Amino acid sequence: MAAHRVTDRGRGIRVMALGLALTLGGATLAGCSGSSTPSASAPSTSAAAAATTSAAAPSQGSAADTQQITQNWEAFFNKATPLAQKAQYLQNGSQMGATIQQFASNPLVGQVSARVDSVGFTSPTQATVTYDILGPTGSPLLPNASGQAMKVNGTWVVADSSLCALLSLTGGKIPGCS
Repeated sequence: MAAHRVTDRGRGIRVMALGLALTLGGATLAGCSGSSTPSASAPSTSAAAAATTSAAAPSQGSAADTQQITQNWEAFFNKATPLAQKAQYLQNGSQMGATIQQFASNPLVGQVSARVDSVGFTSPTQATVTYDILGPTGSPLLPNASGQAMKVNGTWVVADSSLCALLSLTGGKIPGCS
C-alpha cells in the first residue's frame, strides 16, 4: 500500500510538472507571432540589419542582477521559506497574500523546488527566467521551464503572472489572478 501511495505522489508531481510546462509554454508561445511573408517595401539589407540589431538587442543585466533573480526566484519556490517572507519575492506580493497561501497549501508544492538555469534580460526591469522544477530527490521533473522576473523598487522578484500561470493548473478561481 505504501508503494502505491509513493507511485501516486510521484505521478501527481509529474502531472503538475507537465501541466506547468504546457501552461508556461503556451503563455510563451502566445506572445510569439509574426509573418514569414516578406514585406513588399522592405528596406535595404544593411538598413534592415542595423534596425534589427538595435531593436532586437536584449537589455544587459549585471551579474548582481542575475544573482538576485536567482536567489529570489529559488527562495520563493523553496518550501522552507515562510509564507510571510514569500510576499517579498513576488511582484505585488503584499496584495497577493491569498494567492501565495493557495500556492503554498498545495501538497505538491511542498515536494518540489526550483533551480534557475539562466536569466535573459528583455528590458532594464524585466527578465525571462529559465528554470527546472526539481522533485523530492533533486532530479528535474520539468527541465527548461520559463517564467518572468520583474524589477520592482530596485529588487528583482518573481512576476505575479508566473505564479498565476502555475496556479491555473489547479482550476477554479485564483485570488489575485485575472
